[in-house]
Amino acid sequence: MNFFRDRPFKRLAYFSKFCQDVFAWSLIPIGSFWIQFWYFLAVTLIGLLSLYSLEPRKDPKKSNLDMFYMSASATTSSSLGSVEMEDFSNAQLVVLTVLMLLGGEIFTSMLGLQIRKFMSNDKSQKTNLRVITRENHHSNPFKIEKEIDLESITNENNDPDLRVSNGVGSLETKIEGDLKLNSLRLLRNVVLCYYSVIHIFGTALIAMYLSLASHAKHLLRSRGIQMLTFSAFLTVSSFANCGFVPTNENMIAFKKDTLLLLLIIPQFLLGNTLFPSCLRLVISFLRRLTRREEFGYLLENYKQIGFDHLFSFEESVYLFLTVSGFIVVQFVVFFWLQWNSEAFSGFGNGEKVVAGLFLSVNTRYSGESVVDLSLLKPALLVLYCLMMYLHPYTCFLPTKERRVQKKSENQPEKGRKGENLIKKVLFSQPTNLVVFVIIICITEQRQLLEDPLNFNVLNIVFEVLSAYGNVGLSVGYSCQKLHKLSNKSCKDVLYSFSGQWSKEGKLVIIFVMFFGKLKKFRVKDGKSWLTL
Repeated sequence: MNFFRDRPFKRLAYFSKFCQDVFAWSLIPIGSFWIQFWYFLAVTLIGLLSLYSLEPRKDPKKSNLDMFYMSASATTSSSLGSVEMEDFSNAQLVVLTVLMLLGGEIFTSMLGLQIRKFMSNDKSQKTNLRVITRENHHSNPFKIEKEIDLESITNENNDPDLRVSNGVGSLETKIEGDLKLNSLRLLRNVVLCYYSVIHIFGTALIAMYLSLASHAKHLLRSRGIQMLTFSAFLTVSSFANCGFVPTNENMIAFKKDTLLLLLIIPQFLLGNTLFPSCLRLVISFLRRLTRREEFGYLLENYKQIGFDHLFSFEESVYLFLTVSGFIVVQFVVFFWLQWNSEAFSGFGNGEKVVAGLFLSVNTRYSGESVVDLSLLKPALLVLYCLMMYLHPYTCFLPTKERRVQKKSENQPEKGRKGENLIKKVLFSQPTNLVVFVIIICITEQRQLLEDPLNFNVLNIVFEVLSAYGNVGLSVGYSCQKLHKLSNKSCKDVLYSFSGQWSKEGKLVIIFVMFFGKLKKFRVKDGKSWLTL
């Protein structure tokens, strides 16, 4: 009777276990994508509710779409705005700071490490490899588990096959698993310390500068911005490579504060493009300092760790050289085209050098600006478009792993040629971006006809690439460029060019922000270079 009574429950348990296995198997290729997608969407919606519930400082009649736009921009680290920053109250600036923290690449990578640690810990508990010896099953139906000492087995049995049969191989596997678990835990702590130290010291240094610089202090007081809020906001924004600044005109208000700009530049690099190189340098230093086995495991088994920002020594060096090369190229082109331009009128020579360096670093991923980009030469804007399109870990130098990967890619792929063509061309990143530009040109076709100086294809392409790269640079919108025969009333605003688009255009650019935030899951499709 018990058999027939328990059988339905056993079937239900087997079916539940089968469903769990199928669900886990189905999430292997796309699990991380959907987890991160729902995470960013949830954070954006929470940010929207928070911003909408708090009272702004100015102009309380902001649409829900604009609040959603700002929340999505902060969460995806895009810093494209449709609301002037000085309209936000201090509480709303705090909300935006939290959104930038939660959406930052390093913060999300720490969450991923925590999840991996829990999964590895759970797996090690389920597969607790102990050697089980059984006594006579007829005399004693219960299992008697005995821990086998590794040293005693290795001393008595020198035969490798015998060692495995006695359970030594299982114990060595368990030791390897414990070492990996401890290394993951240590890596999480290292990244957390790296993250915390830079934020604490960055905020302290900016606050110290603002307290000593009378010009900057007076500017913040005249605009009703609290010094501590500004310092923390700017540090978080710079390190997360978001690009938001509490002032309406971004960093243009501090374009001559060269020391402040020099304090911010390292935060851009430490928080994104040079994070893998700096992380490996920190782990190498801690390995020599502490001589802990886990640090050596992290450096030698970076692939098994599965942390996207942990590279080999060769890759870290080449990434540093590539990033430095991009900065030098932009720096040279900037001076060649813009040294005596209208955009930098009133700058001293030293201020021009710092401003050029600041722009050259920002175009890769940060989005803060000290000049009006609409005054820059079109050739320089095209170069910036290329820099914004490139993945932050792009490397053109031939590492050993790149050569192996290239050799494997030259081998004939399995499957039909038509499927490979669709995967490489039709759904490639450039194709998607072209589609986005075409859609926006359709939604803004009226503006393209009535206001051709502001609404031109180059400006639209620049805005789309900025959203896709989660950079946040924008040429803005100028009423002075509005056609004289137009009857449209115009009001000068100091937010992004896309902030002047229609509702449909804003929805498209929001989608592009999310698409760009998750581009690492499709970065191998349709590219002509390799990323690390």
